[in-house]
Amino acid sequence: MEYTKLFLGFAKKTEYKMPCHMVVEVFMNQAEFLSVLRESLEGNIPKAEMEENLRYYRELFEQSEQSDKELCEELGDPRLIAKSVVDAYLASKGADAEQYREQARSEYSQSRGSYSQEYQSSDSYG
Repeated sequence: MEYTKLFLGFAKKTEYKMPCHMVVEVFMNQAEFLSVLRESLEGNIPKAEMEENLRYYRELFEQSEQSDKELCEELGDPRLIAKSVVDAYLASKGADAEQYREQARSEYSQSRGSYSQEYQSSDSYG
């Protein structure tokens, strides 16, 4: 039985000996990882918080002895990281969370123009 292995970044076809539904592997470099992370955070947390998180991951790449591919595999999907960051940030704000989300959306709108509908859902992180 043949299965398609989906690679984000590079598409390849692979044959598997054991059945599985679908396997997704992410092959990214540092720039792609940080770009997806930025896109996923923008408009969801204030710009200063976003920049702090981006700086953390940029430094992680710079200090790592692993290749970009290996580190990306270890870190996982940057959209899931962004979701965790946003959720943790909003949870830390308690009852004021929506006010901080609106601040983030306002900052994003001012820097990018109008705020995109796709980011207005609380479940959308990229």
